[in-house]
Amino acid sequence: VCAKGLRKPSALLENQALLRRLFSNVSSGDLLRSGGELHVTLHRGPPYDAWNVVTLAKLAGLCVRACTPFDPAAFAGYTEDVGSAGAHTFAFVKVGPRQEALVARPFNGNAKEAKKQRSKKSRRP
Repeated sequence: VCAKGLRKPSALLENQALLRRLFSNVSSGDLLRSGGELHVTLHRGPPYDAWNVVTLAKLAGLCVRACTPFDPAAFAGYTEDVGSAGAHTFAFVKVGPRQEALVARPFNGNAKEAKKQRSKKSRRP
């Protein structure tokens, strides 16, 4: 992903476009096997939080299965350019049919109400 000019608005849009294309290709094609995961590692905090990686994935039909701190030791030969402190790896999966309605439904900005609705749905048999 583009590392130069991370604070420029054009870099933000370029990185979002790259992620949008990646998520779209993964969710619409056969790139993920059933139960497979797409892992994306990003730093946390500005300017990376502005990329809205989770929202972009959700709009493409993917959801977060897990988010864990990045472990450089897990990748043989990995060398750090800008440091991995604060980086997290998101594991995305394709949204199943039961979750599609949640992905398509717009968020009204009321987190308290959204949490209440989720807890009601989780109580259903």
